[in-house]
Amino acid sequence: MMKLTLHTLALTALLRALPGIIKIAARRDKRVRDHLVSSDCVVQIRLRDGSCARHYIFRRGSITARSGTHKSPDVDMVFKTAAVALSMMRPDPDYAVVIDALKNFKVTAGGQDKQTVWFGELMNKVAAAGWKAGTPMKDGSTRYTALTNGGPIFVYVAGGKILRTTPIDLDSTDAPSWTIRARGRTFTPRRQAVPSPHALSLKSLVYSDKRILTPLKRVDFDPHGARNPQNRGGILRTAVSPGTSRSGGTRHSTLSAEKSAA
Repeated sequence: MMKLTLHTLALTALLRALPGIIKIAARRDKRVRDHLVSSDCVVQIRLRDGSCARHYIFRRGSITARSGTHKSPDVDMVFKTAAVALSMMRPDPDYAVVIDALKNFKVTAGGQDKQTVWFGELMNKVAAAGWKAGTPMKDGSTRYTALTNGGPIFVYVAGGKILRTTPIDLDSTDAPSWTIRARGRTFTPRRQAVPSPHALSLKSLVYSDKRILTPLKRVDFDPHGARNPQNRGGILRTAVSPGTSRSGGTRHSTLSAEKSAA
């Protein structure tokens, strides 16, 4: 009982300190400030048994906090216990614990999906406030690491544009490679990542004049009715209005129509 009480007290202190933590991060990092002004909402964090609850009101980049529950929060995060809440809200969470909590419904998120994602992104930006990404290079570019679906690569960027992509060369700061010794011989891989060819061509994909930049919808295609396969190849180039659904394309606004080979 004493341990449970200490967990609840620690969670209460953390929830009270959260607005100050966010404000400090916003002063340090422009990305946090920009994200704060991008949405107005009410976020509530509470325990399932009601022993601890606090809600936060985000308005025009500012944040105010109130104890207790809100009658209609946009986001309602509910933790099974204070121990679960503390383990998930710490700056360096054990992701095995996080996955266990998510899979076993030890934490639930109710309310609006858009605001729930927004708050999650805010917490990620707060945790990363002040971090510096990339390695400055002698030619004035910055080298980043990208984990693509074809393997990890280096991406060199200057002026917001991709200059080139290369396989990752491992150095002494990276973990050692594996070594197999057999029949008097030693086998060790070369100190370089081996991505697929398509991963190294991502610069061409990003800047291709044939890249699809808007959602596409099949002509006369109704997922709940007539599929009209004879019209396969006819597409509508569309734009999605905020808050509308992409499924079926019935709520898309058409910008232009074009014929495309299947």
